[in-house]
Amino acid sequence: YILEYLKYWMNSDLFFNQVRQNVKGVAQINLNTGWLKEFEIPVKSIKEQKEIVKKLDKINNIIDIKMEQLKNLDELIKSQFVEMFGTLKNNENN
Repeated sequence: YILEYLKYWMNSDLFFNQVRQNVKGVAQINLNTGWLKEFEIPVKSIKEQKEIVKKLDKINNIIDIKMEQLKNLDELIKSQFVEMFGTLKNNENN
């Protein structure tokens, strides 16, 4: 769970704010261990880390399901539109 916890931390605003404050250079962000060791990582017990990871995994799973539902609804809307009004090619002939 520690690696999963760190993965979520590295996708957090807390991490990216620290990146912006600590990164030197203009072209691209260079993640190296020299300045990464200065980052503040919220230290939680293993139990808390497990709980956080489980909750975030569950939320991500729900988001994935909802995104798939939206994709399916979008396809349904497109097919209903074509059924009601035809395709652009069909309409050009009229």
